[in-house]
Amino acid sequence: MIAYAMRKPFMFTCGMAEGESPLGSSYFMQLDSNLPGPIPNRGGKEYTAGDYCHICHGPFCSWNSENLDFAADAMIADWKYLASPEVVPISDYDDAVIHLRLGDGLYSTIGDNEGKGVFPHATYINLLKQAEEEKGSITSIGIVTAPFKGTIVREFDKGFTSLSEMIAIDLIQALHTAFPNAQVRLHNSRDDTIISSLARLVRASKVAVCGCSTFCPYATLATDGIGYIYNPHAVTEDKNPAGHQNDWVRNAASWHDNFRLFDTPMLNGLMISNVKTGDSMPEDSVIQWLREQDPSVGNIDITKAPMFR
Repeated sequence: MIAYAMRKPFMFTCGMAEGESPLGSSYFMQLDSNLPGPIPNRGGKEYTAGDYCHICHGPFCSWNSENLDFAADAMIADWKYLASPEVVPISDYDDAVIHLRLGDGLYSTIGDNEGKGVFPHATYINLLKQAEEEKGSITSIGIVTAPFKGTIVREFDKGFTSLSEMIAIDLIQALHTAFPNAQVRLHNSRDDTIISSLARLVRASKVAVCGCSTFCPYATLATDGIGYIYNPHAVTEDKNPAGHQNDWVRNAASWHDNFRLFDTPMLNGLMISNVKTGDSMPEDSVIQWLREQDPSVGNIDITKAPMFR
């Protein structure tokens, strides 16, 4: 961002040391900016390198900083490049793409509210139907999520792959019912890399949906269609105290028309499986909540009974 503010070209390279292996999960960025990138700004007001250093003094403007939106235009430009066909050649892009955080979103490690969980199926259906009103009929829907099987399953997802797969399949069935003329596809095989998953979000032609995750906000900001991002600020007494993880999206949404916040109840990992206490919900109760919870009640963070609010 300093280079952009000073109107200087730069090169950023990310790779592996000798002997390292990506284990099917890493991706490497080659950002070679021969021309100066977008000047840091907020709502069209440009900021100098000095302004940027002042704003980001102390802890740098990182993923949990509300000031990261100063880099929004740069993130859009960079992700448009990183997801371009020349960099990520994919033939089966979708009109709509949903990033589904499962795995470590289905439990709480330390018995605290860790700001992660799952949303009702109706939330995704409603958002896609809203997008159809602006962009036209959706003919293909892609779901990107971490793999359920094989050696590339993340260590901290193990133990929850069965429930993860159950939730994904149930959402696919719900989407088939709501969009009978659309093809619904799950993208999480060993051939679906991190960068290809992000590229699918960027190149979703009509809508991309990002939930309670730090994986997908940047790609969703840069999407070709409408980008719906979970609003980390809950407005009820049940609000999510760990919702600061994407504070910057509220500022970015205020001046990027196609980057939009959504509110929805979240069944928190603390409720699904509290590793510290050993308390957990039956899997069929989790599925029941996903199918039946009314999404219109707002950002309720469900961490204790009653399950339905």
